[in-house]
Amino acid sequence: MSEAIMMEKPATLSRDDLRQDFLDQSPWSTWNVEALKADASFRCYFRLTSGNSSVLLMDAPPATEDLDAYIRIASYLSECGLRAPRVLAQDLNHGFAVIEDFGFNTYTVLLDKGVPAEPLYTLAVDSLIQLHKAYGKTNIDVPRYDAGFYDDEAALFVDWYMPARLGRKLSTSERDDFLARFASLINSVNTKDECLVLRDYHVDNLMLVDGAEGVNACGQLDFQDALIGSRSYDLVSLLEDARRDVCPEMTERLLEHYLAEMPSTDRASFLRDYRVLSAHRHAKVIGIFVRLCVRDNKAHYLSYLPHVQQLFERSLQSPHLAPIAQWITAHHPDAITKPLVFDAQALRELLV
Repeated sequence: MSEAIMMEKPATLSRDDLRQDFLDQSPWSTWNVEALKADASFRCYFRLTSGNSSVLLMDAPPATEDLDAYIRIASYLSECGLRAPRVLAQDLNHGFAVIEDFGFNTYTVLLDKGVPAEPLYTLAVDSLIQLHKAYGKTNIDVPRYDAGFYDDEAALFVDWYMPARLGRKLSTSERDDFLARFASLINSVNTKDECLVLRDYHVDNLMLVDGAEGVNACGQLDFQDALIGSRSYDLVSLLEDARRDVCPEMTERLLEHYLAEMPSTDRASFLRDYRVLSAHRHAKVIGIFVRLCVRDNKAHYLSYLPHVQQLFERSLQSPHLAPIAQWITAHHPDAITKPLVFDAQALRELLV
């Protein structure tokens, strides 16, 4: 059970002041504080240290982040046998929590050091197998990954990337046609064997926890936006990573490993869903990266675009994606992989 820290503070206080007040009332008030590198969300983290001990402080502004969902899903993952950080203290009203620190060995760091990839990825797939087998044995109240979520995500491609490519907004009919084509494909995704979908299940959000064994060694970091949806989705996130090349032969081996461990899964249906959701995710991420540049002034995300463009183009080679490939042929100038060049300020004035 985590400690609840209650603060009654004026609404005019800054996040820095609120965060300091939270720490002052906690057992970690005298510990050293180090800000950690921010990601694409509005959350930020700080490492608190004292001697050889450390914990993490999560700053999750309530206006944009759902700390309650993080805590509930962390508990659920632990009940399912996965390694989620223990929540040691919390203030839900102001969006602060102190959580377990898994250390420094993110998958990204380990892979960049040359640690063999396949054992790490196999452990991550085994964690998904554990999660998918455990689903239904305990309750979790989160929304379904329904048509509304999928439509909003597909819209990111046509609302942000396509204007950057064309220098204009799409017409209503062009936009609606794209969304209708993807909606038709998504509607055929299997809903019989749904499970908890973590959504951002990739190497930046996974850690190798020292001293742990089995799936307990695979630390989960980013899951507060989890939904109930297709079992194939998190495998797409992991094996078709928007920021890192993943060996295609290893991907095939890991998909076969997953299917072998889930013998009741309809292979053809699962692989079809995998192809459809990979194309959908890549289209979404392409739109997000453009939006991060234009709306949020985070232009460094554009450095990942060429890789995701390649993934999207490859995904469109599947016969299942013919309707989307046909739309791209009709409305997208040149190849998807052609470098994207645009005026961010002009696009900001057009779209924001």
